[in-house]
Amino acid sequence: MRQNIIVALVLSSLLLLSGCGSDSDTFVQTPTTVPQVVSLSLNSQTGGTVLHPSGHSATFAPASLEQDTPVTLSLLEASTIAVKNESEFQPVGQALKVELGGTSVIGQVQFEIPYQTAQPQNHGVYWHLPQGISIPLLSTYNASTKSFTASVDFTNDALLQAADVRARLDSTTLTVSVVDETSFLGRPAHVSWSSYNLYVFQNGAFTKVVDQGSAIGTIPAPGANPLMIVHGLGSNTKRFEDAATYFANQGTFTQIYGYEYDTLDGINTTGPRLNTAYALIETNPNSQWKHLGHSMGTLISRVAFENGTNPPYQSNSVVFAAGPHLGSAAINKLQSSLSIFQQFVRFLVVNEVLDFTNADGTPCAVDINDQGFTDLAVGSTALNNLNTGAAQNHPEETYRTLGGNDRGLEYDGADFVMGVYLDDGLVDLTSANATVIGAVKSDIVPESHSSIVEDTTNSLPVILSDLMQ
Repeated sequence: MRQNIIVALVLSSLLLLSGCGSDSDTFVQTPTTVPQVVSLSLNSQTGGTVLHPSGHSATFAPASLEQDTPVTLSLLEASTIAVKNESEFQPVGQALKVELGGTSVIGQVQFEIPYQTAQPQNHGVYWHLPQGISIPLLSTYNASTKSFTASVDFTNDALLQAADVRARLDSTTLTVSVVDETSFLGRPAHVSWSSYNLYVFQNGAFTKVVDQGSAIGTIPAPGANPLMIVHGLGSNTKRFEDAATYFANQGTFTQIYGYEYDTLDGINTTGPRLNTAYALIETNPNSQWKHLGHSMGTLISRVAFENGTNPPYQSNSVVFAAGPHLGSAAINKLQSSLSIFQQFVRFLVVNEVLDFTNADGTPCAVDINDQGFTDLAVGSTALNNLNTGAAQNHPEETYRTLGGNDRGLEYDGADFVMGVYLDDGLVDLTSANATVIGAVKSDIVPESHSSIVEDTTNSLPVILSDLMQ
């Protein structure tokens, strides 16, 4: 039986009210005489459609439910849905919320959301998780019905069989809405940075002392035991203030610096500039530097250390956290599909996981062919060249590595978008702890790609201990 209960509600007319998007946009608002909630019992084998009188609907494919279940569809004002990056992603119109009777979606469910707009290309459908994460979905607009459709599909998602992941990407309740992306889509194009920025950690915060290669303030002397931090793709130095605070509280470093670079440029452009930054700071060839690189920052550091140029110090204890030394299969997947790449970038930006800026700090657009992405792919020319004889190419530096094996909610969502599941969300352990680079020690911590340089319980103590070796 396809439907155990048929909801037959006839709406003679729909009231069109002004929407939250552009002036030409309107959304379908249900009159107060029509129920805001409708329910239907669905058979797990045959599925079915739960249709609201306003035109909002959820269609469950056959075998898409774990078991027979009542399904409730209710409408929400989009203004009640909070996204992390509200300045560039605004939910508009009416969202729909589907609640299942204690069971989960294990297949495909398609949503239809009425929304009238003259600029459908500036809108998309997002799945909003209860924990505040928003996942962009591939969506289409039907000008005839004036509605968006999008699907959430768990059919081939073996990862969701894991209890911890199923709990984080909960499919017993699904909330979706149309989101206005006009501001995000209006970002300026990426312009390569002319040089690098340098920061020093003082009074609990990083202060910029070099702007695009030019000193803008006094650069404190490094002292006997300085630390350099190099961030990763789509990140910046200020994201390391908590880590720097942790290190500073240990009383072990005389100065802490942060090297900041254009992550959309290639590693062979930004890596040599790190040596320039070191030369600007250091005048004592006997200094004992410590160095922390994260993600793409590990490759930037290796380019600087392994290019055959003697650094302006005697030795350096180096820790590489979550480094894609052998590349990341996530990048290969992104480069195989423009639509997935665009979804992925939206996910990063709307959830404030990563972002990309021009030299003036203005958020910029990204392109699938930006060298910063291309260099991180498994099998890239840049990585093949860097890894040739790598273990013998850093006699002044001692490498130690660590990788994470817990994606957490943010990277479960990112990997769900890509359909590629990696140990920390972006990098597998075999890449983070690659033997080819000649590390003397490797560790595994229960952290995601971002939290590995944030957590004061599992990872930062390991990093600190390794730095002080």
